Amino acid sequence: MSVFGHWFSILKQVLAKDNPALMKAADAYLRLGITTNEAVISCWKTKYTHHQIRPVTYIRKHMGYADWNPLISTPPHPEYSAAHGTISGSAGYALESVFGPNYSFTDHTYDVLGMSPRTFGSFDVFAPNTALRKPYSSCCMVTGISPGKNGKYCGESSKTVGLTALIRIPFSSSMAHNCTFVLSAGRRPGVLLPVKAIVH
Repeated sequence: MSVFGHWFSILKQVLAKDNPALMKAADAYLRLGITTNEAVISCWKTKYTHHQIRPVTYIRKHMGYADWNPLISTPPHPEYSAAHGTISGSAGYALESVFGPNYSFTDHTYDVLGMSPRTFGSFDVFAPNTALRKPYSSCCMVTGISPGKNGKYCGESSKTVGLTALIRIPFSSSMAHNCTFVLSAGRRPGVLLPVKAIVH
Protein backbone atom coordinates (compact mmCIF):
# COMPACT_ATOMS: atom_id res chain seq x y z
CA MET A 1 0.00 0.00 0.00
CA SER A 2 1.23 3.50 -0.79
CA VAL A 3 2.00 5.99 1.94
CA PHE A 4 -1.08 7.96 0.83
CA GLY A 5 -3.28 4.87 1.00
CA HIS A 6 -2.03 4.08 4.49
CA TRP A 7 -2.74 7.56 5.85
CA PHE A 8 -6.19 7.73 4.26
CA SER A 9 -6.91 4.25 5.64
CA ILE A 10 -6.06 5.53 9.11
CA LEU A 11 -8.28 8.57 8.63
CA LYS A 12 -11.14 6.34 7.50
CA GLN A 13 -10.69 4.18 10.63
CA VAL A 14 -10.63 7.25 12.90
CA LEU A 15 -13.80 8.61 11.29
CA ALA A 16 -15.55 5.23 11.63
CA LYS A 17 -14.59 5.08 15.31
CA ASP A 18 -15.47 8.69 16.24
CA ASN A 19 -18.34 9.35 13.82
CA PRO A 20 -17.66 13.11 13.81
CA ALA A 21 -19.85 15.79 12.25
CA LEU A 22 -19.69 16.02 8.46
CA MET A 23 -17.74 19.30 8.49
CA LYS A 24 -15.06 17.89 10.81
CA ALA A 25 -14.70 14.82 8.59
CA ALA A 26 -14.50 17.01 5.47
CA ASP A 27 -11.95 19.23 7.23
CA ALA A 28 -9.79 16.17 8.01
CA TYR A 29 -9.93 14.93 4.40
CA LEU A 30 -9.17 18.43 3.10
CA ARG A 31 -6.16 18.94 5.37
CA LEU A 32 -4.77 15.47 4.72
CA GLY A 33 -5.15 15.83 0.95
CA ILE A 34 -3.68 19.33 0.73
CA THR A 35 -0.73 18.68 3.02
CA THR A 36 0.28 15.39 1.42
CA ASN A 37 0.10 17.07 -1.98
CA GLU A 38 2.27 19.96 -0.74
CA ALA A 39 4.70 17.46 0.80
CA VAL A 40 5.09 15.63 -2.52
CA ILE A 41 5.89 18.88 -4.32
CA SER A 42 8.43 19.84 -1.67
CA CYS A 43 9.93 16.34 -1.59
CA TRP A 44 10.44 16.04 -5.34
CA LYS A 45 11.91 19.54 -5.56
CA THR A 46 14.43 18.51 -2.89
CA LYS A 47 15.18 15.21 -4.64
CA TYR A 48 16.03 16.89 -7.92
CA THR A 49 17.95 19.71 -6.25
CA HIS A 50 20.32 17.42 -4.33
CA HIS A 51 20.37 14.27 -6.56
CA GLN A 52 21.53 11.98 -3.73
CA ILE A 53 22.24 8.43 -4.89
CA ARG A 54 20.46 5.41 -3.44
CA PRO A 55 22.19 2.77 -1.27
CA VAL A 56 22.14 0.22 -4.11
CA THR A 57 24.09 2.57 -6.39
CA TYR A 58 26.57 3.52 -3.67
CA ILE A 59 27.19 -0.08 -2.58
CA ARG A 60 27.63 -1.36 -6.14
CA LYS A 61 29.67 1.55 -7.49
CA HIS A 62 31.78 2.68 -4.51
CA MET A 63 32.00 -0.38 -2.27
CA GLY A 64 32.57 -2.93 -5.02
CA TYR A 65 29.61 -5.27 -4.42
CA ALA A 66 28.34 -5.37 -7.98
CA ASP A 67 25.73 -8.08 -7.32
CA TRP A 68 24.25 -6.57 -4.15
CA ASN A 69 20.48 -5.97 -4.09
CA PRO A 70 18.21 -4.36 -1.51
CA LEU A 71 15.36 -6.31 0.09
CA ILE A 72 12.77 -4.43 -1.99
CA SER A 73 13.19 -2.81 -5.37
CA THR A 74 14.65 0.68 -5.38
CA PRO A 75 12.47 3.53 -6.68
CA PRO A 76 13.75 5.22 -9.86
CA HIS A 77 14.31 8.67 -8.35
CA PRO A 78 16.92 10.28 -6.07
CA GLU A 79 17.09 9.14 -2.45
CA TYR A 80 16.93 12.42 -0.50
CA SER A 81 14.47 13.40 0.74
CA ALA A 82 12.49 10.22 1.31
CA ALA A 83 8.88 10.51 0.19
CA HIS A 84 7.58 8.32 3.02
CA GLY A 85 9.23 10.51 5.66
CA THR A 86 8.19 13.80 4.11
CA ILE A 87 4.61 12.77 3.37
CA SER A 88 4.14 11.09 6.75
CA GLY A 89 5.48 14.14 8.57
CA SER A 90 2.91 16.31 6.84
CA ALA A 91 0.05 13.82 7.22
CA GLY A 92 0.64 13.38 10.94
CA TYR A 93 0.64 17.11 11.47
CA ALA A 94 -2.52 17.57 9.38
CA LEU A 95 -4.51 14.98 11.33
CA GLU A 96 -3.14 16.28 14.60
CA SER A 97 -4.52 19.73 13.70
CA VAL A 98 -8.02 18.20 13.46
CA PHE A 99 -8.05 15.54 16.21
CA GLY A 100 -5.50 16.95 18.67
CA PRO A 101 -1.90 16.10 19.63
CA ASN A 102 -2.62 13.11 21.88
CA TYR A 103 -5.21 11.29 19.81
CA SER A 104 -4.68 7.55 20.38
CA PHE A 105 -5.71 5.12 17.64
CA THR A 106 -5.23 1.54 16.50
CA ASP A 107 -4.14 0.92 12.91
CA HIS A 108 -6.02 -2.00 11.33
CA THR A 109 -4.85 -1.32 7.76
CA TYR A 110 -3.08 -4.65 7.36
CA ASP A 111 -5.48 -6.89 9.28
CA VAL A 112 -6.57 -8.50 5.99
CA LEU A 113 -2.98 -9.68 5.48
CA GLY A 114 -2.92 -11.40 8.87
CA MET A 115 -0.78 -8.69 10.51
CA SER A 116 -1.54 -7.61 14.04
CA PRO A 117 -3.14 -4.21 14.61
CA ARG A 118 -0.83 -1.60 16.15
CA THR A 119 -1.82 1.08 18.64
CA PHE A 120 -0.21 4.52 18.69
CA GLY A 121 -0.52 7.33 21.23
CA SER A 122 -0.62 10.06 18.59
CA PHE A 123 -0.29 10.75 14.88
CA ASP A 124 3.14 12.22 15.59
CA VAL A 125 4.27 8.88 17.06
CA PHE A 126 2.90 6.96 14.07
CA ALA A 127 4.47 9.18 11.36
CA PRO A 128 8.10 8.00 11.78
CA ASN A 129 6.97 4.36 11.69
CA THR A 130 5.87 4.64 8.07
CA ALA A 131 9.23 6.16 7.14
CA LEU A 132 11.43 3.74 9.11
CA ARG A 133 10.52 0.74 6.97
CA LYS A 134 12.53 2.22 4.09
CA PRO A 135 16.05 2.04 5.63
CA TYR A 136 15.28 -1.43 7.02
CA SER A 137 14.53 -2.59 3.48
CA SER A 138 17.84 -1.05 2.30
CA CYS A 139 16.33 1.19 -0.36
CA CYS A 140 16.87 4.44 1.62
CA MET A 141 19.52 5.81 3.92
CA VAL A 142 18.53 6.95 7.40
CA THR A 143 19.47 10.53 6.43
CA GLY A 144 16.87 10.37 3.67
CA ILE A 145 13.96 9.82 6.03
CA SER A 146 14.89 12.65 8.38
CA PRO A 147 13.08 15.29 6.30
CA GLY A 148 9.93 14.47 8.18
CA LYS A 149 10.66 18.00 9.45
CA ASN A 150 10.06 19.28 5.93
CA GLY A 151 6.81 17.35 5.89
CA LYS A 152 5.88 18.86 9.24
CA TYR A 153 6.37 22.30 7.72
CA CYS A 154 3.89 21.35 4.99
CA GLY A 155 1.57 20.01 7.67
CA GLU A 156 1.92 23.21 9.66
CA SER A 157 0.51 25.09 6.69
CA SER A 158 -2.64 22.98 6.99
CA LYS A 159 -3.48 24.74 10.23
CA THR A 160 -4.34 27.81 8.18
CA VAL A 161 -6.57 25.82 5.81
CA GLY A 162 -10.21 25.87 6.72
CA LEU A 163 -13.61 25.12 5.38
CA THR A 164 -14.57 28.75 5.10
CA ALA A 165 -17.43 28.71 2.63
CA LEU A 166 -19.64 26.39 0.67
CA ILE A 167 -20.47 27.80 -2.75
CA ARG A 168 -22.92 26.45 -5.30
CA ILE A 169 -21.95 26.98 -8.89
CA PRO A 170 -24.23 25.79 -11.73
CA PHE A 171 -22.49 23.65 -14.37
CA SER A 172 -24.49 25.22 -17.19
CA SER A 173 -27.85 26.83 -17.76
CA SER A 174 -29.05 23.77 -19.69
CA MET A 175 -28.33 21.32 -16.86
CA ALA A 176 -30.09 20.97 -13.54
CA HIS A 177 -26.82 20.08 -11.78
CA ASN A 178 -25.07 22.09 -9.13
CA CYS A 179 -21.62 21.42 -7.83
CA THR A 180 -20.62 22.18 -4.27
CA PHE A 181 -17.12 23.54 -3.75
CA VAL A 182 -15.09 24.31 -0.68
CA LEU A 183 -13.10 27.52 -0.68
CA SER A 184 -9.68 26.99 0.80
CA ALA A 185 -8.28 29.79 2.93
CA GLY A 186 -4.80 28.30 3.15
CA ARG A 187 -1.54 29.24 1.51
CA ARG A 188 -3.28 29.57 -1.83
CA PRO A 189 -6.42 31.60 -1.10
CA GLY A 190 -9.13 31.39 -3.68
CA VAL A 191 -8.47 27.80 -4.77
CA LEU A 192 -11.73 25.94 -5.30
CA LEU A 193 -11.65 22.31 -4.28
CA PRO A 194 -14.48 20.04 -5.49
CA VAL A 195 -16.11 18.15 -2.65
CA LYS A 196 -19.19 16.54 -4.17
CA ALA A 197 -21.69 17.02 -6.91
CA ILE A 198 -25.32 17.48 -5.95
CA VAL A 199 -27.98 16.51 -8.46
CA HIS A 200 -31.30 18.35 -8.06
